[in-house]
Amino acid sequence: MRRPQAARLALAALAVSFCLFAARFFLYHWAHSVDLLFWDQWDFYEAVFSPHSLWQQFRWQHGPTRMGLWVLVFHLVVAPSRWSTRAEVMAMCAIQALSCLGFLWLKRRLKAGWQASDCVVPCLFFTLVSYTTFLAIPNPAHGVLPLSLLIALALAWTIESPRARLAAVVVVNLALVSTGFGFLAGFVVLPLLLWELRRAPGPAEARLQALALAAALLSLVLFFAGYRFSPANDSFQWIHPRLWQYPAFAAVMAYRFAAVSRHPAWLLCGAAALAGVLAVLGADAAARLRGRPAPGLERRQAAVLLLLAGSSAAFAAAAAYGRVSLGLFEAGSSRYAVYLIPGAAALLLYLQLTARSRARRALLAGLAVLAVASELQRPIPQDRAYADALTAAKREWVRAYRSRPDADAAARATGFYPHPRPAQTRLQQKLDQLQARRLSFFADPAR
Repeated sequence: MRRPQAARLALAALAVSFCLFAARFFLYHWAHSVDLLFWDQWDFYEAVFSPHSLWQQFRWQHGPTRMGLWVLVFHLVVAPSRWSTRAEVMAMCAIQALSCLGFLWLKRRLKAGWQASDCVVPCLFFTLVSYTTFLAIPNPAHGVLPLSLLIALALAWTIESPRARLAAVVVVNLALVSTGFGFLAGFVVLPLLLWELRRAPGPAEARLQALALAAALLSLVLFFAGYRFSPANDSFQWIHPRLWQYPAFAAVMAYRFAAVSRHPAWLLCGAAALAGVLAVLGADAAARLRGRPAPGLERRQAAVLLLLAGSSAAFAAAAAYGRVSLGLFEAGSSRYAVYLIPGAAALLLYLQLTARSRARRALLAGLAVLAVASELQRPIPQDRAYADALTAAKREWVRAYRSRPDADAAARATGFYPHPRPAQTRLQQKLDQLQARRLSFFADPAR
């Protein structure tokens, strides 16, 4: 088949895949979202429950992260919708869609071309394994905004003009570091900029690279200025006694992201795919270490791949360090899935850019089929049952509160608590405030 015709067919297949998975993604989260602030939302919404400036809202710290560009989502979407959680969830889904489109544009910028395996991209960005990010405690700063800003940063890295590229990198990196766990990507950006500085072709570009490196460092300094150490884990230990559980925690995170079933057939396919990927990466690494020819990457392509993969690796390491004391079961939380998307996308892009042999193309095709087939089976029964139960519990609590506006009474009647420590978060006072201002589920009786 001629290359232009193959590219057109691949683009058509990609369009079908995008529409299919995006439609399922939006409809699933719309059907399960409820206009009720839940758990941590009652805490970080303190930034808008009481008077604070936009800068204070931007710098608001919740747990180990800051809210950053969440303030834009709130004032552009949530506030005009009278604090509708469902509107916020749909905004998060839209941001996720923009991230997917941004990555596809990034592929084009990196000269990867349109390939049949591109059908995997919507599977990654619209995976339902991340459902609790959108349905349990919707928080754009925890997941979707850092992902979109990371893709934007990768796109900034592909700008040809050194001055424009570094200016864009500095601005986007500041927004990324200030939002959610995006600050972890800041520790990946620093060595990348240092690497670029050492490879600068001349003194003029070297000065620009040095300024960008200093600005990236200042972004991290700004993030930590006035920072309060808060691991959001009462059982946190500086050094966990069972060190082997750190890599095990990260491995379980990756397994939760990729696997859909414990059926032997799926486990066998997954093991074969993992072995193939490790063989490719190992062969390329060995060839470079021995000074032999290996599938080459352009400088910009290598920087983008390192940025995406390094950011996922940084989050996996931070999550393992901060949460391992909760047990390996915690590693299976779907809240972590969004942060693993960049790493999976980088792996896909690497294989596409280096698939110059029949064996590599066969591996890429097998991975694509396995990824699409896996995502079509989601949500798995356990996830579906939990999402349905959580949605039903939230709706029942809202009905109980409407019949009797007392948070404790509604909790006793339903056995459901919108926050584990209602007195500490001033739950009843905040509900009274919402009712007086006709916000959230008080804005429309039909909600």
